[in-house]
Amino acid sequence: MRMKRTISVFIFTLVLVQLVAAQELATSTISITISETGRAFIALTIPRPENVTLYLPYPTEKLEVFDKKGPLSYFRNKTFLTFSPTSNESAVTFSTDALTSKSGSIWTLNFTFPTSFHMLEVNIYLPSSIIRHIESYPKIEPFIELANKQITISWLVQDGEQFSSAINYQPKASALSGTTEAYFYYLLLALGLISLAGVASAIYLKRRKVIPIQPATIQPSTNLTTVLPTLDERERKIIDELLKFGGKTTQAKLYYSTGIPKATLHRTLKELERKNIIKLVGVGKTNLVEFSEWALEKKPFT
Repeated sequence: MRMKRTISVFIFTLVLVQLVAAQELATSTISITISETGRAFIALTIPRPENVTLYLPYPTEKLEVFDKKGPLSYFRNKTFLTFSPTSNESAVTFSTDALTSKSGSIWTLNFTFPTSFHMLEVNIYLPSSIIRHIESYPKIEPFIELANKQITISWLVQDGEQFSSAINYQPKASALSGTTEAYFYYLLLALGLISLAGVASAIYLKRRKVIPIQPATIQPSTNLTTVLPTLDERERKIIDELLKFGGKTTQAKLYYSTGIPKATLHRTLKELERKNIIKLVGVGKTNLVEFSEWALEKKPFT
């Protein structure tokens, strides 16, 4: 009886581990970077080994399909792209002008992605702009981040739903030329009403869940330099990226910049927090990661 119970527990544990691994592997990612001229550069990662068919109804340039073992052959017609990966993670990259249009100084990005993926992370990177309007289907509140003169808009889509979004944005260069609204705000700034603008910005950031990120790279403090040799490779990699992001970024962005698996990244961040090197603050569906006060001190801790 005890032997059967032990075997049952072992089988349950094995199945649970496989389910957790499958859940992590089931998350695909599509990143769309929009240039100042409106061209979209798209990168899609698909962490599963089966045959893949993607709906691509618009012209593409510099189309590349590859996995960990190298370039893959593919079939492409006017509507679909089909290929067979040779490893458990593949990627598709291309550029196109078909996703954006312009009316006056306002740009519109329309994007639709029919997918059967269990879970899909959508990340759209816009040049420094004023966001006029955002819609998505299904209606999911986006996570918006400001970093390095770039706006990141992200969604997490589950259960294989078709995802579409429409974003109206105005590049800041054009926002300051030729419109009554732009001159009005410029006049307010010239009159010194900075406090009023600060309050308005705070309300907007809170409503949109925008997290201001320090863009400039910082140098490690004395305390941080002292503790670095005691950290493992993953912990040092996280610290290096955090320094590049000015000491503050999101867990989602660290996942993309470090390549550390999500579960491992979460455990490593918790360990760094336990060591009083970083602080984690829950924001929306991710964490804000920043150095602790001790890690930023110039003098050694005594």
